[in-house]
Amino acid sequence: MLFRQIRFFLILLSKNFDSFKPRHNFGKEHKPSRLKLMSDNFLGSCYHSFVSFKEKIRVWVYGSEKEAAKHSILIEFFKHVKRIVFYLIFIFVITSLLDWCFLKYIIPLLGKYDYISNTFSLPSREFISVGLEIFVGGISAILGLIFALFTVGFQLYTDRYSEKVSDFINDETVSDYFFSFLIFTDTFSILTLLKLYYVKNLPFISFTFSAIFVAISVLGILVFKRHYMNSLKPVNLLNSIWSLIKEHISTVSNQCSYKYRSWSLVIYARNSVARYIEVIADMYRDLARSGNRNEASLVPLFLGNIMRDYLDLKKFIDKERGWWSFQRFERVKASDLTMFTIKANYELEGKGGLFIPKSDQDWFEDKVFNILEEITKDSVHDESGKTINSVLDAYKLILVGDYKKQVDTAPKVVPGSIQNQEFQTFDKAFGKFSDIYKLIDLNNDSSVTSLINNCFQIADGLLQPWDIEYFKKVISSFYHKGNYLNTSRNFQSDRLLPNWVREVLIDYWNRLEVEQVLEGKIVTPLNRFNKEIIDSITSKKNDVIYDRLKKLFKHTTDIAIDLIRKKKYESAGQFIKMQYEWMSRLLFLDEFNIADRFAADLRKNITLLTYVPMEIAIDLELLEQMEKGFFMSLYKRQKSVYKIYANALSLVMIITRNSTGNADPDEVIKMARLPVLWGGIAYVVSESEQDFSYVIAINNAIESIYMGDSFPKLIDAVIEIKTTRNIWWETTRYHSWYSNVLGKIDHDLKTDIAREDGEYGFDEVYVHPSKFIQNLKRFELMDEEKCIEGYGLWVKKRELIKKLLYILNKRAADE
Repeated sequence: MLFRQIRFFLILLSKNFDSFKPRHNFGKEHKPSRLKLMSDNFLGSCYHSFVSFKEKIRVWVYGSEKEAAKHSILIEFFKHVKRIVFYLIFIFVITSLLDWCFLKYIIPLLGKYDYISNTFSLPSREFISVGLEIFVGGISAILGLIFALFTVGFQLYTDRYSEKVSDFINDETVSDYFFSFLIFTDTFSILTLLKLYYVKNLPFISFTFSAIFVAISVLGILVFKRHYMNSLKPVNLLNSIWSLIKEHISTVSNQCSYKYRSWSLVIYARNSVARYIEVIADMYRDLARSGNRNEASLVPLFLGNIMRDYLDLKKFIDKERGWWSFQRFERVKASDLTMFTIKANYELEGKGGLFIPKSDQDWFEDKVFNILEEITKDSVHDESGKTINSVLDAYKLILVGDYKKQVDTAPKVVPGSIQNQEFQTFDKAFGKFSDIYKLIDLNNDSSVTSLINNCFQIADGLLQPWDIEYFKKVISSFYHKGNYLNTSRNFQSDRLLPNWVREVLIDYWNRLEVEQVLEGKIVTPLNRFNKEIIDSITSKKNDVIYDRLKKLFKHTTDIAIDLIRKKKYESAGQFIKMQYEWMSRLLFLDEFNIADRFAADLRKNITLLTYVPMEIAIDLELLEQMEKGFFMSLYKRQKSVYKIYANALSLVMIITRNSTGNADPDEVIKMARLPVLWGGIAYVVSESEQDFSYVIAINNAIESIYMGDSFPKLIDAVIEIKTTRNIWWETTRYHSWYSNVLGKIDHDLKTDIAREDGEYGFDEVYVHPSKFIQNLKRFELMDEEKCIEGYGLWVKKRELIKKLLYILNKRAADE
């Protein structure tokens, strides 16, 4: 009854509201038959069942694939252990054959000897069984225990490292080999035990091998323990990476090795080296993040050593094939006329700029420099200054190398970029080295000292002489049997030949080859050929040393000026002293061409000496440094350099002479006699060379210190002062210089017998236009005093001449 009422209510609503009307109003003529409805329902049910079945098939296939993927783990497992399985099968087969041979041939042979058969006995089956069971149980227990400890320790230690560093530690070969050997020993013992039960013959040899493997495994625990404790230290990890990188660099640079010609091995070495460098970078970041600055500061040093080793072998890497180099894309510019047409047509199509692939031959250096630059920027967070000091040392290693200790001989020079003549790398590294000063804390004495030491060592490395004599020897080897070319070309693999010289020699060898092809023999004389190459090398050497030394000189000058502004006078004085030391080194090496060019730069900075306080000048021994350069330039007869040192001596003397105000009389006498000691040796050189510009230069420099006519009076007074202490001091300090100068005169001049009678007959004198030089031969035991006296007389004569000129000029003016 209720249902009918609801239905009647809906009909009434449908008449007034469209939304209540039925959606489909079929008339009697449109109603489907019951048979059609039943068939449609049946077909729909069948289709639904078919679709459901297909879906179940898909689900089943998906599940089967997942199940198969689980079983593929076993296949992957065998792929990873295939090497152990191979060795296991190989050793098992070999020992089985040895067991058979032992039972068939050795035992019957030993039975013929009563002594052996009565003394020794073979183990029984029960003994072998018990032994193998002990082996299996013991090795399994050791393996489980060590693996558990290793896993826990590895996890705890590598928590502070990033993924790349952890992966490198995990790939470490010793622990991997040790665990593999334990598994091998355990499995081999199990196979031997199974063979004991399933094979009638006793496995004597297999049991012996199993015992040996077990003994090695047990003893290996000691090695593994020590290695495990040491290998996880950052310094040992860095050493491991360094060794691996050297191994890969040797792969791509050893021209006699088969690996040098394998593109796959070279590319593998390239990718491995790039990965190892990234590991080093991540290791620094991890150590710095954890606050371990002591170990983080080791990273720059290792990078410097790695770069140094690479530069030593870079010249042997094959650059033509391009296997070692990564590719980079470089945009073609409009200035490139050879590619302009292609560039224009490409860009007209609206595809953007044209990029072409190029070989990035400097990728190794760029990676190392980028990491060092990152470390340099991060070093500001290290208050101890160890990081910035290590970066300075690293750049020094890259620039000029280092010295390696040797037993019972002098240290060996390990060359850097300048010795290997990788000039582009040197310039790039020096630019980055120069930028470090801005980040140095000048209140940190260790950092400032490190900068001073490294600047000095860089200059020392720059001034190392080139082995010209060895180059001549290599050039001479080009000629074979007179006028024929030596076709061996062994010089190309000579590690003693630096890169630029090697390229020059290759170019000249190719010229000789063309000449021999055209003429049938070499027509260029060896002397002419040798001279042309050596002149080219010498000219290049002078330019290279001067240009780089000038950059270093400018850098140290800027540092000295900045330190003076910040009132760091002691450090500034050390940089100033360093520059004069470089000039002395040039004179010692007879690099006069470079010294003359460098003198102009040094002359501009001479006024910086006036900013050094007296106490610091005395403590730094600036006077002694200037004396060394003064005497050296005088001995080498380098006039332009000598004048610089003469002026520098006068400036330093002005600074230091006030220190004698409260000193004892001997110190006052020492300071007062310095001008006559300097003037005496300058006077004898002037007389010898008949060029009085030497003595005039030092005389004018010192005379400017004194007022009026006090200088001649001082000279006249101090010449007569001769105390025992002063004689000993002057002899110790200046006798060697006088001996060198006078010895050179004695070597250069001939001697003759004097015409006039001497005290004991005829005297031997020098053949020279100067009477003073002639008589020096007579006073060999007191030649220093004679030089000083001669200088005193020269000063007196000069003063008399000056007075006469003054009187004459005055009379001329009065008239």
